[in-house]
Amino acid sequence: MFYYIGNSITLFVRFTIM
Repeated sequence: MFYYIGNSITLFVRFTIM
């Protein structure tokens, strides 16, 4: 679950930067 949360945050940050 923690891994899923970390992956979600990473995806959100990358999407924001993009």
